Amino acid sequence: MVKTYATVLGAVFVLLGILGFISPLNPDGNLFGIFHVDVAHNVVHLISGLAVLGAVLAGGVYPRLAAQVIGLVYGVIAVLGFLVGQGVVLGFLEVNVADNALYAVIALSALYAGFMPEAEPARK
Repeated sequence: MVKTYATVLGAVFVLLGILGFISPLNPDGNLFGIFHVDVAHNVVHLISGLAVLGAVLAGGVYPRLAAQVIGLVYGVIAVLGFLVGQGVVLGFLEVNVADNALYAVIALSALYAGFMPEAEPARK
């Protein structure tokens, strides 16, 4: 389950990173008119996505570890974002309320996927 989650998460991050650079979808610096994006955002999304997809390709414990790290990092960003509401977090990442809510959802789902116990194989 965690490998599938990480694959989808990584692909979505890469897609969002690319879409963030496409200006017609980006009126007034807001992807789809909702989420704030800028070069820093796009680069962070691309790096996150490529790192997660790399973890999936590496296999073993790495997809789970990637989900745990993404969950923790995006959780910190979400909390900091909610504290500032709309503005700059970590000194370079500009966020708005929609970004903060999305990062909270990503953090919670990644933490769930990364820390949930592995299913035991069925016994015969």
